[in-house]
Amino acid sequence: MTVKVKKNKKGFTLAEILIVVAIIAVLAAIAIPLFVGAFDRAKEAVFNSNQSAIKSIGVAMLLSDGNVDFEANKTFYAYAIVDHGKIGTVMVISEEECAKQRMDIFCADTYEEWAEWYGDWESCVIMVMITI
Repeated sequence: MTVKVKKNKKGFTLAEILIVVAIIAVLAAIAIPLFVGAFDRAKEAVFNSNQSAIKSIGVAMLLSDGNVDFEANKTFYAYAIVDHGKIGTVMVISEEECAKQRMDIFCADTYEEWAEWYGDWESCVIMVMITI
């Protein structure tokens, strides 16, 4: 009498599992730097957008104020506290007033300069220069 032995073919071998894990690791090694780069580009886009909005609001405030002499080549600074990407109250101050109050002025031209100065993205001050 012959007995047939059934082999259990369910499941994966160790080699197959290791190959799948290696493929996933290679894909993750490629994808993670791409996502980090996209995140940094998004932060830079938000910074540029906020900077542009603050400058536009500052110019509108100066134009609505009747006391500004537009023939005098004056420099003003518009600044606002930005909290989690939302712009707070925009303030405009003249260069002379900054000197009187001994305010330190830092207007970042690029996101990299700004990030080096502040580092914290959650809440910060963005200042832009307006020359009339």
